Amino acid sequence: MKEHWQIYKSLASDLRKRATWEHVEVPRQKRFLEMAEFIETEPKFYVPDMSFTAWKESQEVGARNGNFVRLPYPKTVVLMDAVMNKGSSGIGAVESIAREHNPDDAFLRYAKACDEEGRKLSHVPTVVLAEQHESSNDIEVTAGSWNPKNKEWCPHAAKMLMVPKEYGYRLMLAANDLATDIHVSKFRKLFKGGAEELVEGQYETCLVSLFFLHMLLSLENVEVNKRGAPKLSVVGTRRQKKKRKAHKSFDYHVLSINGEVWDSPYESNNGVHGGVRSHLRRGHIRRFSNGKKTWVRAAYIKGSKEGFVKKDYDVLGDNHEETKRL
Repeated sequence: MKEHWQIYKSLASDLRKRATWEHVEVPRQKRFLEMAEFIETEPKFYVPDMSFTAWKESQEVGARNGNFVRLPYPKTVVLMDAVMNKGSSGIGAVESIAREHNPDDAFLRYAKACDEEGRKLSHVPTVVLAEQHESSNDIEVTAGSWNPKNKEWCPHAAKMLMVPKEYGYRLMLAANDLATDIHVSKFRKLFKGGAEELVEGQYETCLVSLFFLHMLLSLENVEVNKRGAPKLSVVGTRRQKKKRKAHKSFDYHVLSINGEVWDSPYESNNGVHGGVRSHLRRGHIRRFSNGKKTWVRAAYIKGSKEGFVKKDYDVLGDNHEETKRL
């Protein structure tokens, strides 16, 4: 697994490369350059896939509860590693919609192959570029997702608008946007219908990652910590060093919950004995013996099993040196 700063850098480099391709239309070239600059210059966050622990809470976001998604910065980049569900079958949401509109298209076979390759991985990264204007509940998003079959990024040039509804948010294509129109038109050439629905399906995971970030930042025992990308040394002659551009900063933020740093995908512990890892305690009413009541805010509680974050090489807990420094 690449480090998070490398994932941001990889996508930004890919976007700049695609902006030079002759067969890419000028509006899409501009969009890719805008996305690359967005990633390189705006605050970046890593958020875990919390589908195992907080799916119910993510469904409570929306207008009914006045629970609108708030970005930590007007422009925010969010990376989420979607944990692959190896136990499920079938193909993804986009492919399911595609089958409905064009069941014989070769794209379905390709999409199914992508899905099968994805299920061989522990997680697949998606990077969301979100912008929320002051005093607005709407959020503009673009995104890039990893293609597990081709081992390359799949940047989405279409710009979507997240608009709150009673429960959750609905997605709308940006109006009067040439890059979005071109993106949708490519789907129209592939399928008999439902191009807009297919494009919206591409962005489904965008909502989830922003929901999780919003929910975590609203908890009382969550702190934000900054992780710095390593300073890369420039090798070569003095003349080559002068010609080379300065290294872009890919620093990013991670969330620390009760001193434990959540900087890798959440892992389900269903069926594991010997205690549980830290978990989400939902907000609830506490009743005292004298009859009084009080509201206890949602928070993450440390379980009896050390840590709730498993890295490739260790589990972070109270005794971890890195945790002590934060």
